[in-house]
Amino acid sequence: MIAVAACLVILGFISIANLLLTVALAKRLAQAPPKPGLQRVGTLRTVGSATPEFSVMTDEELPLNSVELQNTTTLFGFFSTDCGGCRDAMPEFAAHASGAEGAVVAVITGDIAAAGDLASPLRVIAASVVIGAEAAKLHAAFDVDLYPQFYLAANGKISSAAFSLRQLRAHTSVP
Repeated sequence: MIAVAACLVILGFISIANLLLTVALAKRLAQAPPKPGLQRVGTLRTVGSATPEFSVMTDEELPLNSVELQNTTTLFGFFSTDCGGCRDAMPEFAAHASGAEGAVVAVITGDIAAAGDLASPLRVIAASVVIGAEAAKLHAAFDVDLYPQFYLAANGKISSAAFSLRQLRAHTSVP
């Protein structure tokens, strides 16, 4: 009987310790700042809205702005180096972009060296790659808050917007 009581006391202490650790962990997670690129809720620009105005330099130091692209069909892809889904989506984006008509713009935020690595599949096609501080300008112009994001713009308006290329293709006649 004493052994059963001792086991119950030990089990009670273990349960209380477990409860205290769980509460401490929950408090710590609630206070932790969110990591970039891992937001859970995102919004897309409205289809039919005007393509935002911007003027940036590509990673090859070439100017790129909304005025030049206004009369061109443009595929935009927004990526983050901190986003695993972005790494998975980049080869598909490059393959899709190689057959796309018009301009292709990949905008990559995060570590510049990692952005260059992420953009490597785009080097074989004529895509404009925007990284670093210039990428931040485009992310702000398009109000990007979740990665990856894809837009198809034509005639100065957003004609399709999606969080995946499959969704983008489903809403447009893009191959």
